[in-house]
Amino acid sequence: MIGLKIPVFEKGNILTQEMLDSMKAYAVDAIQLSYEGYGNGIINGCEITITDHILTIHKGLVSYKGNICFITENINLQYQPTDTWNVVKLIFGELSKELMFTTMEMYAEISERTEQEASAIEIARFRLQKGAVLRTQHRNFQDYETAYDTLNMIEAEYAGYRESTICPQLLYQFAEETNGFDVTNGADMAFLLQIWNMKGQSLNRKVIETYIAVRLGRPVSHLTNREIYEGLVEVLKKIKQGKVEPEVRRRSSRMIID
Repeated sequence: MIGLKIPVFEKGNILTQEMLDSMKAYAVDAIQLSYEGYGNGIINGCEITITDHILTIHKGLVSYKGNICFITENINLQYQPTDTWNVVKLIFGELSKELMFTTMEMYAEISERTEQEASAIEIARFRLQKGAVLRTQHRNFQDYETAYDTLNMIEAEYAGYRESTICPQLLYQFAEETNGFDVTNGADMAFLLQIWNMKGQSLNRKVIETYIAVRLGRPVSHLTNREIYEGLVEVLKKIKQGKVEPEVRRRSSRMIID
């Protein structure tokens, strides 16, 4: 289809192959085209909640090898305290084209294999001790790297243009913690504006890598998710060290006439 062609479903109209093709173009092709060129990872959704040793992956949209896959119902996984790292992963099968459908199988698992796998996308990881409760809420930005009993999102893979990127939740937390501090640095202001404008979507990896390099006076280079997080921790410390108290601002802005 080229241009606009929306089927009209009214009483008396006969459902034709052409009308079905138009429905496919809008329902499937439009979504694929919206994320054309995106890398592997979560596009949106896939939130994780915890209840009584059940980890639930909620509905979401995932990009894998140029294909957009849907999670249309919640996935429940049982977990136990093992005092070792466990990785929550989505595992993908091969793309298969049959007579009636094109399919790609996808399922979730909790695995002790922490290395990246070509056929998998990491959603989160955790290390739960016996007798402890797994937390999904984080107190602050540095709490995201807590080693025990806390859902770790640092290595989670989110879909960005051309490559995977870091979890948007981490970036929102970073931006939240700059509130109340003097953010007059041009690079800081531009980066924070992009975060607030993400609207639930991811931020391109190159943007984050460039910001960290500029802010820390380093050459721009590819960074792992862990290196991105550590770089943002360092930047946040610099922002907090440069805090200007409201009272100081008020005093400095007064004009005294003798």
